[in-house]
Amino acid sequence: MSNDKLYKRIESAGVQGIRRMKLRREFGAKAGKAIDELLSQGLIFTEKKGGTITYWSKNNYMQHLVSSDPKFKLIYDMYSNTNSKISSKISKISNDLKATTPPIKDDDNHNGNHLTLDQFKMEFDRTITEIPTPIGWVELAMIRERVCGKYSISKQNFYSLASQLFDQFNNRYELSSGGNEGVIVRGLVHGFVRCI
Repeated sequence: MSNDKLYKRIESAGVQGIRRMKLRREFGAKAGKAIDELLSQGLIFTEKKGGTITYWSKNNYMQHLVSSDPKFKLIYDMYSNTNSKISSKISKISNDLKATTPPIKDDDNHNGNHLTLDQFKMEFDRTITEIPTPIGWVELAMIRERVCGKYSISKQNFYSLASQLFDQFNNRYELSSGGNEGVIVRGLVHGFVRCI
């Protein structure tokens, strides 16, 4: 049986998750092996309460914890606020530098209008490694500020390229919902990213 099909079913269950019994009814006994593989790859998460085993995709599990675990919500909110403050300070420093530095004429390689997806990927990957983060997640807004500032591209252009990047290299990046801005996935703003 296809792990991908099982994963999509678990992901479609949303924040509520899906119980093991329901998966077994839908996919049969072979589901057990596929579930174990998805768990070992860190693509799904599980909880056992009172003999009931429930599964979630990574993003849905994160949202489940935010809504059901006050300690996790507190840590998540603190992390989001810290990132937001850092992002705000970087933006202020960047604006101060722009105000005191004469504009530099970009050559063709740095012209945002001609930035290829490969060039964007190289810059995106470099930027994501430069931003310090204790848990691996980086706010897309922070990456956008740096890339847009360096290449003089618009916010809309950045997220257009980012969407193409995540579509084409979906096995390299993981998105998480939240944040004030980001890419829209299934109607939710996904404003955090990390490399897999």
